[in-house]
Amino acid sequence: MVYGYTYGKPFEDELWQNIAQTAGILGFVYLLIFGAIGFLLFSKVYFHATKALQAVFLILSLFMLSQFTVFFGLFYISTGLHQRLLDVKEEQAEGKNDASAAYADHHSTAKNSGHKMSLSERANLVSTMEEEENRRNPEEEA
Repeated sequence: MVYGYTYGKPFEDELWQNIAQTAGILGFVYLLIFGAIGFLLFSKVYFHATKALQAVFLILSLFMLSQFTVFFGLFYISTGLHQRLLDVKEEQAEGKNDASAAYADHHSTAKNSGHKMSLSERANLVSTMEEEENRRNPEEEA
C-alpha cells in the first residue's frame, strides 16, 4: 500500500521515498511468502494434493494471482489459520477426523451398488458441535 501511495504522491525527499518503497516491497514479499506457506498447508490438509500439483498451483498463484496470495498471507497470519490447519492435520494423522473416512467409505459402497448418496445422508456424516465437544472432552460427558 505504501509502495503504491509513493507513486501517486511522491515524497519531496527522495531518500524517504526510497525507504517507503523498500518497506512496501518488503511487506509485499513478506505477505507473499506467508500466503505461499498457507496455500501449501491448506491444499495439503483439505485437498490432499500431491507435491507436483501443489507446485503448479503455487507457481500460478505467485505469478498470476499475487494479490490473492498476499491477501491469503494476511489472512493466514492475522487469523491464526496456521494453528487451525495444524490441528486438523494432527487429527487426520491420529485418525480422529473420521467424517471424511466415513464419507469415502460410504461413497465407495454407494458407487459400487449404484446408489447415489443424498444431501441428508452426507449431512449425517458430519458431526455436530456437541459431538465434537464430547469427543474432545470425554471426561465432561460422564
